[in-house]
Amino acid sequence: MPKTLKQLAGILPAESFARVHRNSIVNCQYVERVERLKTGLGAIHLKNGMVVPISRRRWELIYDLLRNA
Repeated sequence: MPKTLKQLAGILPAESFARVHRNSIVNCQYVERVERLKTGLGAIHLKNGMVVPISRRRWELIYDLLRNA
């Protein structure tokens, strides 16, 4: 891929896409539910069945963003 995730995160519209982990950006329209794990990490369940981890550092920001969307 010619661009890094940091570059893509800067290009994509912030109201539709969120960087949830160091290796993941998700489209908020495809989020089915958000889950908090006992380890402190989180998980995003997408409508297509995929599960994407949420880092501990980004949990509050992502949870608030998706709750308000």
